[in-house]
Amino acid sequence: NPCTTSFQFSTNAQSNKNFQIIIYDITGNFICSHSTTNNNNTINISQLTAGIYFLKLSEGSKSYSYSLIIQ
Repeated sequence: NPCTTSFQFSTNAQSNKNFQIIIYDITGNFICSHSTTNNNNTINISQLTAGIYFLKLSEGSKSYSYSLIIQ
């Protein structure tokens, strides 16, 4: 962080877990979502304009939030 065209994330979860990644803008508006079952991922964000975003990573009942800065 900061990112320009993509970002990577990895988890320690067991294989074949379903992850939901949701990106919101600074005002909380939904921007996009991505689902995956991989522990290592690269997410393309080249379509997003520069600014601050929030990323929510969910797996089952667990949820984590992160800030994402795009240049």
